[in-house]
Amino acid sequence: MKDFKNILLILVLVYPSFTCTGPVLSEERIRDHFCPPDMANLPISDWKNPTMDDYFIIQQHLNKRRSMLFELPDDQKCFEPNLEGWIRYRLGRLQLVDTYENPPQFEVVYINNNPAKKDKCIICYAGYSNNSGRDYVQGLNYLIKSLKKFGFDGHLIYRIGGWPSLQRDRLKLADVPYAFKPLFFEEVRDLGYKKILWLDSAAMPVKSLNPLFKFMEKHGCCFFAQWPMPQESLDQLEYVARSLNITKRSGFKAVLTQIVGFDLDNPKAAHLLDRWIKAAEKKVPFLEPSADQFSFALLAHELDMLPCVLPNHYYEEGGPRNFRRKHSATIIFHQYEFLNPELVIPEDVF
Repeated sequence: MKDFKNILLILVLVYPSFTCTGPVLSEERIRDHFCPPDMANLPISDWKNPTMDDYFIIQQHLNKRRSMLFELPDDQKCFEPNLEGWIRYRLGRLQLVDTYENPPQFEVVYINNNPAKKDKCIICYAGYSNNSGRDYVQGLNYLIKSLKKFGFDGHLIYRIGGWPSLQRDRLKLADVPYAFKPLFFEEVRDLGYKKILWLDSAAMPVKSLNPLFKFMEKHGCCFFAQWPMPQESLDQLEYVARSLNITKRSGFKAVLTQIVGFDLDNPKAAHLLDRWIKAAEKKVPFLEPSADQFSFALLAHELDMLPCVLPNHYYEEGGPRNFRRKHSATIIFHQYEFLNPELVIPEDVF
């Protein structure tokens, strides 16, 4: 029951109640308001092989755009203040680049010591802190220790800053909040991996992940979900469903994509990933309070993939003090406290 209450708290924070007012806005109007097309005209030397200067140009553009949104008078905004504020918050979360001395990184950690074995992998993206008080690289380092401790038989592929799937010209989608998630799946799929599990840098395994991969093999996909979304939130976010050509408008459970996996040998799972990538390309489906989660939930519901919802007792929201008192079935702890630069997790946890 404690797990359910924690997950409900997340959903209340991510999907607050909005007021449905004003005219129905076109997809073009929403996209141009938050992600105008001028980014594609930036003087980038090579979108597929960006330099540090290129990344700084893009980051400056994103920062400038967010500042402009703050300064707009209310009568020029797309949505009422609460919804507009959530989307603007998501637009400002990502820091692609830090300093010239600390360039973006792409690494493969062969935890099973076998570079040729590509049957499964875990992926994680750690952005730079952006003065948020969160050290995403610290979370990534804890994740590496945890995977080694609990004998993960696969590869960990991670990025620190930068952007995934560059060879598919995806850097032009860097203005889409959290689009790096489906695009990172796309990138490692192109590298030949089939069973791919995303873990947030604030998600820490506290035992073997084998049950998640076995679940993924059985159902094709895996993710956590709980509690029906309020109808008023569904109504306010109707523009996302409209952009995705989804007609169903009720009965949705909110999905948590802090942990999500695909077995791409499964045709339905592969199709879900393709459609999620297309949602990022359209931009509008990611312009909502959770950025990446609502579009995924809509698509998973439409494709009848609710059997892919993992058992709730696998997931627990809990800080370091809970390590000794965790539920016996807990596989993953998720807590942003893990990203606190002042936190030191005891080594015997790993």
